[in-house]
Amino acid sequence: AADAAKDASSKDTTPPLVPTIYSDPLMLQAINKLQVNLWMSHKGVEQILRNEGLGTTVGSAICDVVHAAAQTGSNTSTSSSTSNNTSALIEQPFMFADSPVVREGFGRPVSPSFGAHTIGANTTASTGAGACAWVFTDDHDAARMPITVYERSHLHVRSQYWGASSATPSSMASLHPKHFRIEFKPMESHMPHHVNLLDLQSRSGELGVVTPVSLHKEHPTIPKGSVLICDPHLLVGAGANYSHDTTSIYRMMVLNGATSKPSMRPPSWINEWRSMAADVNFDVDGVFPKLYK
Repeated sequence: AADAAKDASSKDTTPPLVPTIYSDPLMLQAINKLQVNLWMSHKGVEQILRNEGLGTTVGSAICDVVHAAAQTGSNTSTSSSTSNNTSALIEQPFMFADSPVVREGFGRPVSPSFGAHTIGANTTASTGAGACAWVFTDDHDAARMPITVYERSHLHVRSQYWGASSATPSSMASLHPKHFRIEFKPMESHMPHHVNLLDLQSRSGELGVVTPVSLHKEHPTIPKGSVLICDPHLLVGAGANYSHDTTSIYRMMVLNGATSKPSMRPPSWINEWRSMAADVNFDVDGVFPKLYK
């Protein structure tokens, strides 16, 4: 009897197995369908992310940028990663998903996109504070995937997304994450249709006009190793690659681990992986890498 009790006790303390793409076919199917989480299938990327400082470096930078924006009360398109409540800080950042952008030589441009609708949490709530981090793994200039940021677009997107604002135009009142359901990675051919769903000018008097701004006016070359941190609702586009070399960007979707809760409303990879939000645990580092020590 004592031995049986000991065995039962040892079973109770056994930590649950962390699902991986090798043990969980649904996880593999989900990341393949939405073409995200390269780190799960590429050990070299996971090594850089976890053991060579990329994750903690980006996580620390995001915390600093969001904190600075909250301190100044700013709501700028390229520095604020907060939601409607500018006091929503990112204290324990983790990566919800990665979404690399790769263009072969003379590859076509990438339509403007925003990251919020691919993140499985309510990014307009203070409890769902998040950010997108664009890590430039190559030099970028006017000929190699030039980056365009659509200033103030995050305000328009956020006001319409999740039905977040009662002041939203009636034509957009029913806008819901399901309208952005995707079959492929949102950096690709589906994005023009998604962007057309957004009414970016109807409230220009209140939120300001959306203005495309090239990052290369002030920085002709964005050097390899640079990181662009922005609100996940901000529209960002990458131009064509007119060089002979493959050019890439490693895009990271980051959430606040202290308060973020899973949601199945957005068409994110967890929506394809699990049927209920209760089945998703953001605390599992093996699935959602922590970006802090």
